[in-house]
Parts: sequence; C-alpha cells; structure tokens
Amino acid sequence: MHANLRTAVRPVLLMLALFVAMVAVQRGRARADVELRWKFESGETVRFTTSTEVLQDMEIGGQQLASKMTQIMDMTWKVKEAGEDESTLDVTIDHVHVEMTPPGPAAKAIVYDSKNETHEGQAAMMAPLFGAMINQPMTLTVTPLGEVKDIKLPEGMIAAMQKAGPGAKEVLSEDAMKQTISRVMIAFPESVATGKSWESNFETKNPILGTQKALTTYTYVGPEEAEGRSVEKLDVNVQLSFDQPADAQAKATIKEQASEGAILFDNKQGMPLSTSMNSQMKLELSAGGQMIDQAITTKVMMKQLPPAKE
Repeated sequence: MHANLRTAVRPVLLMLALFVAMVAVQRGRARADVELRWKFESGETVRFTTSTEVLQDMEIGGQQLASKMTQIMDMTWKVKEAGEDESTLDVTIDHVHVEMTPPGPAAKAIVYDSKNETHEGQAAMMAPLFGAMINQPMTLTVTPLGEVKDIKLPEGMIAAMQKAGPGAKEVLSEDAMKQTISRVMIAFPESVATGKSWESNFETKNPILGTQKALTTYTYVGPEEAEGRSVEKLDVNVQLSFDQPADAQAKATIKEQASEGAILFDNKQGMPLSTSMNSQMKLELSAGGQMIDQAITTKVMMKQLPPAKE
C-alpha cells in the first residue's frame, strides 16, 4: 500500500519540482536581463541642476592653507530629433553660480553669478568666459546606449575659450569641454545583471601635470524606489591617475584615493533621476624644488528638476 502510494506520488512530486525549477529559472532570467536605455522624444525638454564642492587642504613649507570652491549649474536638455539608432539634443547652460575662497587668511571670496549684470575683481575676469556659455546650445548626437557620436559647440563659446589665459586654455579647450559633456552621458552595455560591472575611460589634458586619466567603474545594483519612481541603481567608483611627461612643470604622486557614488536611472523615462559622487585624494606635488602635500575632497551631485512652469 505504502509502496504503491509512493509510486503514484513520485511522478507528481517530480513534475512539481520541475515546475518550481522552471519558474525559478524564468524569474532569474527576468531579474538578470535588464536593458538600460536612454530614451528621447522629439520636442521633449528635461531640466537638471548640478552642484560641485571642492575642498583643498595644503601644506607648503610647514604652513597650512585651505581653499574652497562651490559651483551650481542649471541645464536644459531639449531633444531636437529622436531616432531609433541615434538622437540629437541641445544641452543649454541656463545659469552658473560660482563661489571661491582662495587660500590665505587675507584672501577675499570670489563670487560669480550669471544672473548678475556686473562683477568686480576676479569675478569680472571670469564673466566673459561664463557669459559665452550661458544660453548657448551645445548639440549632441547620442545613441540609446549613451554613446556620444558627436558634439557641436557654438562659435561664441569656442571663441571665448580660445581667448582664455595660457593655463586655462587647455583646461577650457573645445576638446576638454566635449569630454566633460560626454561624461554626463552614461554609456550602458547591451544588458546588465545584478553585480555586473563595466568601465569607461576619460582623459583630460592638464597644462601642468600632463594627462589626467579617469577610470570609471559602474556596477548594477538593482531596482529601487525613489521620489515615487521605480529606478535602477548603479554604484560608481572613479580612480584617477596621471601620465606625466619627463618635462612636466610639476610632478604629482597620488598617495591615497577613494570614491563612492551612485546613479538612480529612470529606465521608463530613459533619463537619470539623480547622480552623486564623493571622493577624497591625498596628493604630493613637487614643483620648483618645493614639496606640497595636498588633500582634496570633492562632492558632485546632479538632480533632475521638475518641468518648468509655463
């Protein structure tokens, strides 16, 4: 009797086990295969604000010095033409606010705001360059995976960069600006799974230290809820290095560095809801026979703003 019962029940249990296993596999696949995509609609407008804070502590000849810089930048992205393979959009800087406190006890804060018509001192020297960036659309051609195919800068912006001083000319060059804009776009692989990582590399010319390299590692964490939206979270880590020529004006040695960041991407909208990055670095600079120990703390945030009121 018991043997017959076991014989009868065994196929049922086997089928049930197979069914449960198949469901688990299908659920696993559903969770594993996530396709992150930028999405654009012709005429669509999305607004962002970014904030950057940089704190620098330096020791020069036994003297402790500190400086601080904060910057707020508001931008509007407007899709000119949306396509299946690539889309074009205009990125316009609407507003810039910069505050800098140079090192030294007697140093005066420098404040620039693009909404102000007049500026004094160092801020007045910054005004022509920033003024050439405000309300000047930069046209990007991008793919759904976030690859930037082309960037066109307005002539006025390029002319202002070319008039910048010798040190600022390379930092604020057309290539440097294009690199900066490209970094805003997150380039995705075809699909991601929880724990999957991928990398991107960016290089920036530094007139004093040579080539600065940034290796960014993205790791897909999974779905989350934020501000009433379903978003996909990415962890971000950035490691910096310098490729310095033998005749570099200064030598830089990175003693320590650490970074931690996150991106919340609204995959339904096809746009980031927010990004954040905190980093710390201890640097040793050697220039003109003098050693400078420097500690740099950087905080960067970007957040999507509500639609502008009509």
